[in-house]
Amino acid sequence: MFNKEDVNLTDPDLTAVPAWLQDKSASLWLDNATAHDAICKTFENILNRLREDEKLITSVIQTINTMPKIDENLYMYKPPGEEEHLNIGKNLELIYKTLEELKDGGV
Repeated sequence: MFNKEDVNLTDPDLTAVPAWLQDKSASLWLDNATAHDAICKTFENILNRLREDEKLITSVIQTINTMPKIDENLYMYKPPGEEEHLNIGKNLELIYKTLEELKDGGV
């Protein structure tokens, strides 16, 4: 552990600092501040976009969950002369049966 009295923040040990950081010119630190601000702004933009994407995905999932279940009985139709509604498969069977009868001259 560090002892609070052993650490003097007002007088840093320059021997522990790399040479390129020992330059006390303000331009280096201003460049770092600018880069830091740009990185923070980038992360802020990414987080905002993720929040927007999360809202969009949640909305899409809710819409999908409210849609009717897609199965063989989704589209029902009652052809003329039939007593019950038929699904698409049964309607196609009826159509092909009628076509075969027409082709064979049975109707």
